[in-house]
Amino acid sequence: MATPAPHALLLHIASCDALIAHHEHHIATLTKQLQQQQTQLDAAEAEHATAPKKLIAMKKAIDDLELELRSIDEDLKHKHRQLSIITAEKQLRALEHEIAMLSRKKETLNDLQVDQWLAYETFQHEQISQNPLVDSQLEKLRVTVASLQQDIEQTQSLLATTQEEQQALVNLFDDHWAPIYKRMKIHMQDPVVIVQKDSCGGCFYPLQAQMLIKLRHNEVITCMLCNRLLVYTTPTISAPTTSQ
Repeated sequence: MATPAPHALLLHIASCDALIAHHEHHIATLTKQLQQQQTQLDAAEAEHATAPKKLIAMKKAIDDLELELRSIDEDLKHKHRQLSIITAEKQLRALEHEIAMLSRKKETLNDLQVDQWLAYETFQHEQISQNPLVDSQLEKLRVTVASLQQDIEQTQSLLATTQEEQQALVNLFDDHWAPIYKRMKIHMQDPVVIVQKDSCGGCFYPLQAQMLIKLRHNEVITCMLCNRLLVYTTPTISAPTTSQ
């Protein structure tokens, strides 16, 4: 099978370059979206996971208050028994003062316990009512993340296929054009460009009349300014459908 002319090869390679650039841009866009959605999902899941822990902590605080109140009750009972035993006026006044202090502390803790019970029950009710909505939002985020991951994988597969196709075309170059193309590919992403409005499609340097004539006769030349390989015929590139 005869090797295609350099002009035809470059047209196909330019098409591959355009598709590769498109796929890479699409992957970069999707990756950014995925990172944003994953961050949002992680934050939502972390917040959702803290609710049970917060309820446990609130209940523990209530239980700790209950233990402290029981301890105060035991202490009060003990001191009230001492009241019937102690006869010394000074010790009696001191004991009455201790009982009064403990009684005030008990009232304060009782009020605090009531407030904590109300806060606990309110938070628990809010969680029960909000759970279906939160679960729905989390599921939507998970679906979005999974969809983006799948889209990235599919686009990466398309990118790999296009790169393989491009490499196969490059391998068809003769000994003259292969090193030129490979050398240019090191320095720029698009070493092959289409002539646009009689100018280089890469740097937009205006082309001389003689250069345009050669290009119209399917000759391959390089831009005098950027050294890109120039082809005249616009390649037919099907615009891939982007999935947002």
